Amino acid sequence: MQQQQYHQEALNTKNRTVLLLLTTCLLSHRVNAVLDVASKLYDLEQQHADEGMDNVPQIVLLNVPSSLLKRLAEKSVKWNALSGYLQRALLWDSGLVMTSTGRLVQVYTPCTEPMSVVLTTFEAFRGKDCPLETCAPTGLYFADLKCSQRTVWKAAQCGIAAVEKNETDVVDAESTTLWSEDGDLTVVPDIQLYKHMLRNSSGSDDIDASVGSASTGKNTHEAGVLFTINQVAPLPSATKECPDTPFFVAPCVELYDTEMESWCLPNRGGFVDLWLDSEISIQSMSSSSSANAVASTKKAAMDIHGATIILIVLLILLVAAVGVLVAVQKKWHETHVEASPTIYDSMVTTRPQQKNCGTVYRPSTPRNSINKRRSIELATFCIDAKITAKRIAYDSLSFDKLIARGANGEVWRGTCGSQVVAIKQLLPEKRYNESDVRLFSHEIQIASALEHPTIVRFVGLSWNRACDLCIVSEFMEQGDLSVLLKSARKEGLSWFKEKLAIAIDIADALTYLHGREPIIIHRDLKSLNVLLDNHLRAKLSDFGLSRERSSDDTMTNGVGTLLWTAPEILRGEAYSEKADVYSYAIVLSELDTCLPPFALNAEVRERRLTSMQLMHLATSGEISPQLREDCPVPLQQLTAACASFDPSQRPNALEIVFTLRNIARSVKFDASFAASRYS
Repeated sequence: MQQQQYHQEALNTKNRTVLLLLTTCLLSHRVNAVLDVASKLYDLEQQHADEGMDNVPQIVLLNVPSSLLKRLAEKSVKWNALSGYLQRALLWDSGLVMTSTGRLVQVYTPCTEPMSVVLTTFEAFRGKDCPLETCAPTGLYFADLKCSQRTVWKAAQCGIAAVEKNETDVVDAESTTLWSEDGDLTVVPDIQLYKHMLRNSSGSDDIDASVGSASTGKNTHEAGVLFTINQVAPLPSATKECPDTPFFVAPCVELYDTEMESWCLPNRGGFVDLWLDSEISIQSMSSSSSANAVASTKKAAMDIHGATIILIVLLILLVAAVGVLVAVQKKWHETHVEASPTIYDSMVTTRPQQKNCGTVYRPSTPRNSINKRRSIELATFCIDAKITAKRIAYDSLSFDKLIARGANGEVWRGTCGSQVVAIKQLLPEKRYNESDVRLFSHEIQIASALEHPTIVRFVGLSWNRACDLCIVSEFMEQGDLSVLLKSARKEGLSWFKEKLAIAIDIADALTYLHGREPIIIHRDLKSLNVLLDNHLRAKLSDFGLSRERSSDDTMTNGVGTLLWTAPEILRGEAYSEKADVYSYAIVLSELDTCLPPFALNAEVRERRLTSMQLMHLATSGEISPQLREDCPVPLQQLTAACASFDPSQRPNALEIVFTLRNIARSVKFDASFAASRYS
């Protein structure tokens, strides 16, 4: 009984967590689209479940297009394992609509656009060449045959392969609505594809010779065919026969092979992927609960049977048996309850190189709290259209070699298609920690918004499950600056060649960050976070601690490695971009000495001070970075200014760049080397 209660409680917790995740996405989608079909279907499923209604019938597939097959394969799930609601949402999100016989037809949208774009708004049709009809009961607008075909073609945001016009199961919906503004999914929709043979009063095709595809503008539409995606069966366009409830009709152009370069499969929405993950997980938990319940019943029956046979023995050993049972129950609870899978742990991943992240770490914090936090972070990504557009299919990533491992994350050298990339993930033991997940998701949001030659390029993000979440960025062949400064190559480095060029690159990156509105403070500038390519071009990376500047920002909100941290931050004072400037001074000292921070300071060498002792000296301003005697004097002066104890006395990033470029002109700087790095 305890076991069944536990599994039921776990299942309820799963459902609450899933509801939070999906509702968060749902609210955002309602803002950005006329109608979000997938979200409405989820609403209906929840509503019908609350009302005790029967589930909507599942769809029997007559054909399985490659786009659907790929999505099912990614999740390792069978079609008939999905609810009828989720089946319909998955078809819509994949751009698949049915004909009159149930055959699935692929819909194409302008590249990078999701299916929601096909539901065009009132503004796209408003004009003198398209007199719209309106229905008093619903207050919604319709476009019928009075609307100029030119307007309809230009407004259409979806396309259907032209060959479909010859298929008999694509019904001709002659003299019906070509477009309707919106839909109200109070019942499960019967979305279907129709065609319209557009003709004028003389019976000839009424398509202007200059009208073509909405995206290509090519004149290849010979037969005057318009497709529509209808929420309900076509209705006559006369307003006197207005329906009681609104419905959507979305026009789609016919597409020929020569036009396909401007059209793509719809960009999948994160909402449906999360719904898929959740449904699979709940099914897994339900199956586990059922199996355990059956096992418990069988065991109980066997115990009763045994008790009948050896009743006298059991009475004698009753006290001992009770003690054993209590111990066994406690042990079972510790080993099974604590290891029960979360929503994200029961998915199948196609990445053989990694261990199953669901079995690495057993968190001590309540699972519902952890799931809720991860739900919010992933929901943030499905809300942000810019980030969603950069989502990469997890199966397209190859994790080839682990190249770095830090306190919180690990970086792999991998490939995305034919491109060599760097893939960063949280450490397995960190993937269940709320603050770590929050910090990592923030890093992704910051990195995705940055674009500059001296910032490591953000390629995209990817996840199959929450614990798989990763950043994909350009791969920098020479690793980080600290590696170069420790290698045998350091002896050949010179301020007149490589060092000054690297210093300028880093300062350029800071100028870009500090010049944004609002200002972005890196907070963790150090040689480990400066990456180099084969031409020794330096780029700034790792924005896990980066923040937009705020008035109450202090060290409690995250700070970088202590030896690179400004004194005022160590004292708990407010952050400003001048903290990055102090860190830059420490990096300049690393460049000059090829040694760790403060390594040339006499007191450090003599007393062999620890990092904590150094931090206390830096906090009070008793120590500053020491450079080599042969370092150019202007660079010594710049480093001293950047390391000023008073933040207001430090130059800003733009002034640093200006100073460095003046230094480059005044010393015997190898300008040809700088130019060759960008040739």
